[in-house]
Amino acid sequence: QKYGQGKGLPLPLVQSYARNIFMALRALKKVNVVHSDLKPDNLLMTMDKASVKLSDFGSAMDVSEVVRTDYVQPRFYRSPEVILGQVYGVEIDIWSAALTLFELATGRILLQGRSNNGMIYESLKVCGPFPRRFSTSGDFASRHFRVDGSFRYVEQNGNGESTEVNTPMSSFTQEW
Repeated sequence: QKYGQGKGLPLPLVQSYARNIFMALRALKKVNVVHSDLKPDNLLMTMDKASVKLSDFGSAMDVSEVVRTDYVQPRFYRSPEVILGQVYGVEIDIWSAALTLFELATGRILLQGRSNNGMIYESLKVCGPFPRRFSTSGDFASRHFRVDGSFRYVEQNGNGESTEVNTPMSSFTQEW
C-alpha cells in the first residue's frame, strides 16, 4: 500500500514479485512444506524494491502433518479446500499467492468475506460454481453446501445470529 499509494504496483514489478513468490513455493514443494500464511504482510522487499522474499514460517508445516481446521490460513487468503475441510497440500499456497498478487497489482483485496461462508460466497462470485464433487466433500462442506451441491449462504446480523438465505447458483456468474 505504501509504495503503490493504494492503486497497486506497476505490473512489471508485480510480475517480478510473482516470479519470486512462485520460486519460493517451488522450493517449499520440493521439501514438502506448506507455508500456510502467504499474504502481502509476509513478503520482505529488498532495499532496491526489485524483488521479494517469502517470510514468517511460523505457521509452516510438513505436508504429512497438515492440520484439519478451517482456519489454517488468514481469512482473505484462505483456500476453499481449507474452508471445506478437505485434504490439502502445498496447493493452498498457490491460492494465497494468486490473491496476494491481485492485491499487489490493484491495491485492493479480492475476496472480502466476513466469515468462511462469506469467503466461499465471494469465491463463487469470482470463479463460478464449484463442481458438485468438490463442493460436497470435506469435513466442513455441509456448513456451506447442500447435498446436491447448491450453496448455503448464511447471513449474520449484528447480534451474532445467522440466517440461511436462498441464493441461486446462476447469480454468481452474473455479478462478474
